Amino acid sequence: MRTITTLICLSAIVAIAHARASEQQSAKVEASPSPAVNQPSRTASASPSRLNSADGLPISVSVVQSPSEAASAAERDMRNDERDARSLVIQERSAAATEEQALLAKWSIMVSVVGTALLLWNIAQTRKATAAAAHAAEAATEQVRAVIRMERASLIVTDVSLRTVLTTPEGNTLYLPVVTYINHGRSAAMVTRAGIQIKVCTDSELKPEPEYQKTVDCDPSSIGSLFIKPGETFIDQTLGMLSVSEEQLQSLGNDGRFIWVWGHIEYIDQFDGVTDAGFIAFQYPEIRVGERLVQPASFRFKGPAAYTYIKRIAGKRSQSV
Repeated sequence: MRTITTLICLSAIVAIAHARASEQQSAKVEASPSPAVNQPSRTASASPSRLNSADGLPISVSVVQSPSEAASAAERDMRNDERDARSLVIQERSAAATEEQALLAKWSIMVSVVGTALLLWNIAQTRKATAAAAHAAEAATEQVRAVIRMERASLIVTDVSLRTVLTTPEGNTLYLPVVTYINHGRSAAMVTRAGIQIKVCTDSELKPEPEYQKTVDCDPSSIGSLFIKPGETFIDQTLGMLSVSEEQLQSLGNDGRFIWVWGHIEYIDQFDGVTDAGFIAFQYPEIRVGERLVQPASFRFKGPAAYTYIKRIAGKRSQSV
């Protein structure tokens, strides 16, 4: 009877142990992950370790994750992989954009350099063209001036003489200077003013600047003879007279003493330019041998440089000499 009871107890114990072993095997099969998510779970699960029991027998223990934890870990790893992939794509796009911007900046610098060079070249060419235009304008202006100089009126003194007006009982002779002009220009001249001076003296007694005894204003619109055409002559007989005594006549030619005549004439040409011309001359006395006249008295155009001049004034007539 005891033997049967013992056998029954052993059978029950073996059955219970077999049932527990079957439950543990079923739990292992349920807890094992699918092949798609097996890689990360393997690293997370711990390898079986051996524990020494009280009696020194090794026991294999396996630590596994639950299905929800395994699924959560797999989803987290997938999100991390997607985030890493998106970050890599963003970095690649940023690098490509930076490289494209660098290329555009390089081309922009090259275009700026070329544009600056073209601008400098254009400035240089413009400066050359401006200088050439200025030279051409100056040449044209000078040509116009030359034409005006050729075409304008030009009154020149051709002769100076003394006309005897009368001789007083005391032996004094009254002389009237006569000045002859000729228009050597190609346009008409309208005389507007004339002045004269006559004096017996030496050249050292002449003043540095000319002074005129008589200056006459003329009105060309009312005096037709003052309108001198090209090639025509104009005889100026002013009111500047000189009285010379017999003693002065005898002293002429000694120590450089002569009868000096100087004057000026002002006229307008067709270009509305005013010209004021001055002259000076002295009379060299006649030379006689006995009763025979060897050389008559004649004027020589010579004297201080300030007395002989040509002043041209553009525009309206001047008001002073």
